[in-house]
Amino acid sequence: MKKTIVLAACMAAALNLHARLGESEPECDQRYGKAVSEFDGGSVYSTRHYDLICVFRHGLAVAVVYEKRTGRIYDDDKPAILAANADGQQWSKMDIPPVFADRFSGKEIWLRSDDAVAVFDAATGKMSLYLAAYSSHLWGPEDANVDL
Repeated sequence: MKKTIVLAACMAAALNLHARLGESEPECDQRYGKAVSEFDGGSVYSTRHYDLICVFRHGLAVAVVYEKRTGRIYDDDKPAILAANADGQQWSKMDIPPVFADRFSGKEIWLRSDDAVAVFDAATGKMSLYLAAYSSHLWGPEDANVDL
């Protein structure tokens, strides 16, 4: 019983440490404190375990890149990142169609039920998440008729 309570508390704490797609810049500032750096259209936040690069459009985080401070993101980290960014939606791991095999070699992709996208890059150990309207750079115009 105690192990279950401790595990649940750890999971809840982990969820609170992740930036969330769709959060406003003031919400991110409140969650993480002042950004450690800023760039045109975004901010970089630093937590105990992650550096978070947030891109803001129209006042909301439309893309968030997670970079683990002590190395790379591992399989154990991915569910917490996805859960923190679920926003009441379901994430589903995508089987990469053969037409994208070269472009997404070494990557894992999840689609959220509202078409947000998460990409884990095994080469860099980073995980990037995008709201649907801001994920078009992942797919070229020639991909418009590809069934995902």
